Amino acid sequence: MARLKSHPVFFVLIIILFLAIVGAGTLLFAMRGINASTQAEISRKEATLQGFARKNPFPDATNAKAVEDDLERLTGLLETYRNELRGRGSVAAEILAAAPPAEPTQALFSIVQYVDDMRKQADAAGVRTPANFQFGFGSYIANRQGPPQEQIAAVDRQRLVSMHLLKSLFALNDPRQPIELLSFNREQVSGGAPQAAAPKGGGPRSGPGAPSPTDGAGDFFTMDSRISSRTPGFVEATAFRINFVGYTQALRKFLNELATFQVPVVVRGVEVVPAAGGQPGGNPQSPPPPRPSGFRIFEPAPEEAAKANAAVPLVQPGLSRFTVIVEFINLVEPAVAATQP
Repeated sequence: MARLKSHPVFFVLIIILFLAIVGAGTLLFAMRGINASTQAEISRKEATLQGFARKNPFPDATNAKAVEDDLERLTGLLETYRNELRGRGSVAAEILAAAPPAEPTQALFSIVQYVDDMRKQADAAGVRTPANFQFGFGSYIANRQGPPQEQIAAVDRQRLVSMHLLKSLFALNDPRQPIELLSFNREQVSGGAPQAAAPKGGGPRSGPGAPSPTDGAGDFFTMDSRISSRTPGFVEATAFRINFVGYTQALRKFLNELATFQVPVVVRGVEVVPAAGGQPGGNPQSPPPPRPSGFRIFEPAPEEAAKANAAVPLVQPGLSRFTVIVEFINLVEPAVAATQP
């Protein structure tokens, strides 16, 4: 103790040196562990690098050729899908390639001619239509002016698609089961001045199966945007609504015709309600003839025999009111960025 008091500096230095040695040993041990883990990580990275090198992922002639072949295959597949979505018939190509009128006056003449042609074809097919029916374009005829310049192309394409839809419906009409067209509506073209509504006099007549005054009695209707395929920059779309009265067979034939995809039209909704308070569905049927009997003396009265022999159909025959919503789709050509030489 006396030595500690007589040489305090010496003993303090000894203690500091001891602590430094202990700290250095602890640090050396910790660094040794870190070095071991680092060496293991380096070994794993080297193994991964060697694996990549063996796989030869770097751009050489073989890999470049494989990428080009894959790109060519995917480009061809994309073009096949695009061609399929453009429609399978010549009518679709004619609609997409048709040159629109140059001026509103010419567009009005085309609309008037369209309405006149549809009336003649409906009469020839035996399809009943409301009085003064304008087939979805009454607003222009009532106002005696064509669409604005910026809407001419879109409205003219609507006219061509409407013509195809109505012709398809008229061609399926059976004189024994006639169709009655109640209304035909289209979506309003966006851009430019809003289109005026058609006069009430040109809408469907009242009566059983006729739409209510607020149910698209004019030219236009609005489809739920959630079921539309419209995508800005990729897919242009415009919807149509056909409302007619007939038997189930007429609806089935019409949907089958649309399913051929001669024109890129997709069915978005079908609604069926009784046309005159009866059961919707089947086709008109005549009762079967009475069953033959070998012993006429034991036959019941004619009225009872008719009731016993009458077959009860699974679907009650009757007229139905069908509302079919379809959407015409058009793929937008991708914009090609200009490249600097």
